[in-house]
Amino acid sequence: MRVGFDLDGVCYDFAGSLIEYLSFTNLDKLYEVVKGEPDKWHFYRDWGMTDEQFVRHCHDGVDYGIIFGMGTPRENSNEAMKEIRNMGHSIHIVTDRSFGSDPSRSKDNTLYWLYEWQFEYDTIDFSADKTSVPTDIFIKTSWRTMTLLSLLV
Repeated sequence: MRVGFDLDGVCYDFAGSLIEYLSFTNLDKLYEVVKGEPDKWHFYRDWGMTDEQFVRHCHDGVDYGIIFGMGTPRENSNEAMKEIRNMGHSIHIVTDRSFGSDPSRSKDNTLYWLYEWQFEYDTIDFSADKTSVPTDIFIKTSWRTMTLLSLLV
C-alpha cells in the first residue's frame, strides 16, 4: 500500500514549534500561550494572537530556523512510520510548508528536521492539497492518529 502522512500534528508539533519561537524571541510574554495539544487549527486565537500576527510569527519562526527545523518528533511517530515501511508499504509525505520570507526556507527546514530525526520515506511533496499524491490511506492530524500510531509500535 501507499501510505500518506501529513507532518503537522502527526509527526511534528507545529504549535510547539511556534511556542519555541515565541519563547526564543521573548514574544511569548505578549500572549496567553497555552501549551499542550491544540484542539483546532486557529489555536493561536485563544492566546490573543490575530491571524496577521500568527502569519508574521510563522514567517519569522521559519526564517530563524525554529519552525519546521527544530523540535522533537511526536511520540512514536518515527517508529510507527518505520514499522509501516517494514511491513512492505511505501511512505509518502504530503505537507503544506509555505511560511518564511523565501518559500525554500520551509522546505529546507523540513528536510533538515526529517534527516536529523532519521525519518525514512519514499517521497515528499509540499502541497496544501493532501490529495495531490495518490495514496491508499492518508494519516493526518488528530489525537486519535497518535493513539493508532502508538499501537503499531
